[in-house]
Amino acid sequence: MSRVGQYAFRQIFSPRKKFLANGRVTGALVGIVLSLIPVMVVMVVVDGMIDGISDRFISLGDSHIKVSSYTKKPKGEVDKAVEELKTISRVESAVKSLSGRGMVLNPENRLKTGLEIKAFPPDLLEVDEGYRKYLNIEDGVFSLDNPQDLMLSSAAAKELDLQPGDTAVMLIIAELMGKEMTIRKTFKIAGIFSTGYYQLDNISAYINYDLAWPFFSEKGIKIYVKVDNPQKELYDLTREVRARMNLLGSWHVSSWQLNNRTFFQNLESTRFLIMLVMVGIIFVTSFNILSTFFMIVKEKESEVAILKSCGVPGSTVTGSFLVSGLFLAVAGTVLGIGIGLLVAVNINGIVGGIENLVNFFISLKDGALSTGGDEFSILNSDFYLDEIPVRVSWLKTGLIALFSIVLAFLFTLIPAVVAGRVKPIEIIRKH
Repeated sequence: MSRVGQYAFRQIFSPRKKFLANGRVTGALVGIVLSLIPVMVVMVVVDGMIDGISDRFISLGDSHIKVSSYTKKPKGEVDKAVEELKTISRVESAVKSLSGRGMVLNPENRLKTGLEIKAFPPDLLEVDEGYRKYLNIEDGVFSLDNPQDLMLSSAAAKELDLQPGDTAVMLIIAELMGKEMTIRKTFKIAGIFSTGYYQLDNISAYINYDLAWPFFSEKGIKIYVKVDNPQKELYDLTREVRARMNLLGSWHVSSWQLNNRTFFQNLESTRFLIMLVMVGIIFVTSFNILSTFFMIVKEKESEVAILKSCGVPGSTVTGSFLVSGLFLAVAGTVLGIGIGLLVAVNINGIVGGIENLVNFFISLKDGALSTGGDEFSILNSDFYLDEIPVRVSWLKTGLIALFSIVLAFLFTLIPAVVAGRVKPIEIIRKH
């Protein structure tokens, strides 16, 4: 081992090779570790939440590319547009849809609620990967084969106290001959669904496309187009889709990048601001390295003076302190990121455990188990996903690790240079 390495080893570890030399060194190491654990957890949670919400909005909201008609079109023309879209390169699916408003009534208990109605072909899950991936059937089965089949969101089913197999009455607000009319239809609940994000399936229902055609077609038709990669060169693909649709008639074409642009920009701004705060935490914690090594230099003045009196150059002393700082930076970064990732990948279990523990103590209130009332929840499903998608960005992890090591190393540089410039004569005079 070189002299620089030997001196650095003595600064970090005790002469008897116990763990660390003193509490200050331990504090510096622990400080780096504790600063990186929340950074990694927040990075994984924020990325998972934002990406999960974005993916659901893109897949279940306005789709990758939305082709719309704001006036009624013949069924044949709509089918022709769907077939034309499927011939375009990179297009994986094109699903026609109708939408409207209505009210669902439970005839057993007279509970009722207004809701948004969407109409799809029966093969929705077979042809559309986004719905197949994110539409979770909580009870029953997905079926729109029968005109009387009704798919109800979990929020609506809970409010109406309906289950698969139950009968529901729907009052559909239809537009016929330019006038709004209320149509009464009886449905059978085929299944209850959830997307995992409240805003997408708050109070909504799916019905058969052919059944809905007479009621909603005058308000226009939507065709949801899915492509192989919605993040790649979507502008050029949207232009191609628009050119093809213009040959078939008056269709409006827009991409997810234009639809809800403000919403997605707000998500990205939130991601940036949160990570900026986390980087600030690392920066502040790195000052701990600076103060720690200044104190170590002060404590070891006598040793440094003796070494320099014996002919050890100042560059060697400076190098030993830099190696010590680099070791602490690397060790703290590796431990902090490792523990942070371990917590992050198990975040759903940790959150669930905390919620269960708090709810248990709440249920023991007044010395008796309580069976009613709202349960404590860390993540309100009205604003967040029901479950946090765990997505680790190794690029961001690497950048955070590099930033932490470099920053800690740079804060070691000042006390290291001070140690290298210690004058033995002045130290001897002090003592």
